[in-house]
Amino acid sequence: MISIQEQNLRLQYFNKMLKKNDLRITPQKNKIFEEVSFTDLHPDAQDIFEKVQKKFPTISFSTVYKNLKTFVKIGVVTELDLGEGRSRFDANMTHHQHIIYENGKIDDIILQASDIPNLPKQFSNLDLSRVDIHFFVKDKK
Repeated sequence: MISIQEQNLRLQYFNKMLKKNDLRITPQKNKIFEEVSFTDLHPDAQDIFEKVQKKFPTISFSTVYKNLKTFVKIGVVTELDLGEGRSRFDANMTHHQHIIYENGKIDDIILQASDIPNLPKQFSNLDLSRVDIHFFVKDKK
């Protein structure tokens, strides 16, 4: 569950980034963003579309999807390609990792620096700027 305070911070950042990128703030864009950012369930575009369509019955899937891609481009949402043939979306822009369960559920986790692997020696001429780790897990039998 996302706290009201965190929801407000995300909305403020969203509106700031829309303005910075000369994009109009519309009720439809706000609703699409809310459906991504007010949950920690990492919804896919279809999930978001179905919820937005309840408030805006004439909105198309294409409009929702294009807006999600725009949100990724301006840095207010992350797109997670988990190899399942559909992207999931996450508005938690703090650095974190994911545990992906067999049933499709996704949890956020934060790793300590000591838990993150170093680059192999042959890449010592590079600086590591970001690490994204997805743990795909299943129940022990």
